[in-house]
Amino acid sequence: MPTILIVDDEPGILENTREILSFAGHTIIVAEDGALGLEAARKHRPDLIISDIQMPVMDGYTMLQEIRRDPLTQSIPLIFLTARADRESQRKGMETGADDYLTKPFTANELESAVSARLKRHDSVMRRVEELNLLRRIDQELSFRLNPDWVIKIMMDWALRQTGAHIALMGTIEQESPTLLLRYVSGFWPDKTPEIGDRWPLDGVIGHIIRSEQPIYVADTEQESAFQPSHSDMKSVLGLPLATSEQRLGVILLESRKFNAFKVEDMVFLAQIANRAAMALGQANLFQMLLQQYQQEMDLREMFGRFVSREVAEAIRSGEINLAGEVQVVSVLFCDIRDFTAFSEDHTPQEVMQILNEYFPIVVESAERNGGMINKFGGDSAMLIFGVPTPLADSAYRAIVTALQIRRGLHDLNHKLADRGFNLRIGAGINTGEVIAGVVGSQERQEYTVIGDTVNLSARVESLNKQYGEHDIFITDYTYQALGDRRIAFEFVDLGEIAFKGKAHTVKIWAVADFAARAGL
Repeated sequence: MPTILIVDDEPGILENTREILSFAGHTIIVAEDGALGLEAARKHRPDLIISDIQMPVMDGYTMLQEIRRDPLTQSIPLIFLTARADRESQRKGMETGADDYLTKPFTANELESAVSARLKRHDSVMRRVEELNLLRRIDQELSFRLNPDWVIKIMMDWALRQTGAHIALMGTIEQESPTLLLRYVSGFWPDKTPEIGDRWPLDGVIGHIIRSEQPIYVADTEQESAFQPSHSDMKSVLGLPLATSEQRLGVILLESRKFNAFKVEDMVFLAQIANRAAMALGQANLFQMLLQQYQQEMDLREMFGRFVSREVAEAIRSGEINLAGEVQVVSVLFCDIRDFTAFSEDHTPQEVMQILNEYFPIVVESAERNGGMINKFGGDSAMLIFGVPTPLADSAYRAIVTALQIRRGLHDLNHKLADRGFNLRIGAGINTGEVIAGVVGSQERQEYTVIGDTVNLSARVESLNKQYGEHDIFITDYTYQALGDRRIAFEFVDLGEIAFKGKAHTVKIWAVADFAARAGL
């Protein structure tokens, strides 16, 4: 039951108030003046304080000011119960931070009504605080670790505690079967309780939720023949989909033996957590797909293993890299040799390989000089990452400097190759944003990579080289903004807003002409 602190120096009023509220079922604490009231508030942290204003040692105004200053007590609601009925006293009381103001004499109904209203509102506020804290914990967890199972557990634990559901299930869709793989189970079934790891067919309520990608709430299963619960004892059913904008991932199912068991606010908050769980599952699925792709490419990557950053290798050995994956802000640079397909057709494989062996060292040396990581090669192309495994506040600046240095290095290489009729040019695209970074491989050899829309957009920006022949280095506005004051180091050309396939909105693009003359680089 709620605990109420009563602060009053009049013994008769104090005892009368205590009797009324004790009879209503509340736990009562009393104090005879403001100083003792402040001490009791800090010690017991009650759910509500009822206080007189005019008291010895410390009056009610001063006590309330001290209560509102203390982080441990500042959220406790307070009702002034006083003989001061004038408007100025009421105004001062509310300005000081009181939640309500009652005047003496009062009736039991007036007091109980005011107390009930304050406690109900306080419960609502504290519930919202709890929800926000839970969402903050989830967001922090997902910012550092790729851990959907942790999100699933706290989500379902909260749902059971808050709703009083008797049965709770959460499962993810196994695309190959297709079935629902149970990842969370709570409750008791009269015949056989399912277990984590069981697979259920995608039919009934579960199938409907997955196909419609919409939540369902059945307040009375006896009146809804279309949606039947897991067994006949259940009277209410709440189901929510786990889905991203691109993929159906799973379903959450809660059932109760009570009619109308689930409140609207429970469903709204559970939907917020479900969205976060879906994001975590989606990221984990993407990362697992990446692991499989990299496993298939291990033999090819072995040829270029000596180009892997020494910084990454040391971070792997020291355990600084989170093997499960983590969110990082990076700048991604894609670059390749323009018209390389035509070049390959006009020259022998031996000549092509010789040119690549002279070109790639320029790329590697430029990247390492600026703290970049060589992530992978593909024919004439290379993917460079700035900001992992060690975060770089100036990753955008370093990426652009690297692209310009590669351009200059290739220009010098063309002078050496002039007598053989070669004149190579690069095309580069740079984007800055969040990615998931993680490690794949074995104990003896490990590879490090990143995934996310930031990477995809960088590759698409690089493809602008086919459209804008007069430029060869392109950056997104995300990279441009990340430069901050260091933009003055370069000369840019504004290409405006450009639409990319698969992107809902256009992206502002800049071409990098060169280092600025005043930068002295």
